[in-house]
Amino acid sequence: MNEIYLTLQRPKEQLNILKEYVHHFPERIESHLMLINYYYERERWNEVKAVMFMMQTQFTLEDVPYEYRLLFEEWSDTTSWKNEL
Repeated sequence: MNEIYLTLQRPKEQLNILKEYVHHFPERIESHLMLINYYYERERWNEVKAVMFMMQTQFTLEDVPYEYRLLFEEWSDTTSWKNEL
């Protein structure tokens, strides 16, 4: 999946693929993280926060890779993981 996404040059298609990936594989944390990366690279902060919020229902903070935890910690007011940090 990641290889297909990276080869696409059209951002709208990239976004649609990532959203479908999250929809069809909600249990796979990497799908959410790829979507966060997409939005983060484009400075779409509200969308980054929305994906982070959505992840609360699927994952614990321990499931989140360390390099992403820093982002969650920075925006902890928008997540239920604030007390776990």
